[in-house]
Amino acid sequence: MSRIARLVLAAALLALGALPASAFFWNHSNDPDPDRHVPACDSPGVFRSITHRFAHADRDFYSGIQAIDEIDQVQQLALISNRPSPLVRRYCRARVHLSDLSHRTMYYMIEEEAGFVALWRGVEFCIRGLDPWYVHDAKCRTVRP
Repeated sequence: MSRIARLVLAAALLALGALPASAFFWNHSNDPDPDRHVPACDSPGVFRSITHRFAHADRDFYSGIQAIDEIDQVQQLALISNRPSPLVRRYCRARVHLSDLSHRTMYYMIEEEAGFVALWRGVEFCIRGLDPWYVHDAKCRTVRP
């Protein structure tokens, strides 16, 4: 990389660093429809993300359960924006049918542009009774409103 290109890059990074954090997030306080910023609870993309991550998790973590076979009884619990984060969050609950033939309650949160470098929406989920390390609290409270 040439010296001039490095100087231009350094100046750009310095300018970005001087901006307030609010410049990087859309403030939805005046948005009449924050609902449009995150997919619905029953969105196929959300289900794909959850089932893919579950299937690729450590088997011991989920007590040897191989997969989520079905997701039903989907319900939105809350849609929250600007409290306290500027990101819009949708909180949901559903029943999951697991490959061991059991079914459990799953709580999940869909967060606007929360993935790596805000390139995709963040989906965090917790299946009640299958969180042995209490990553999401014993009752999945970190993904509930």
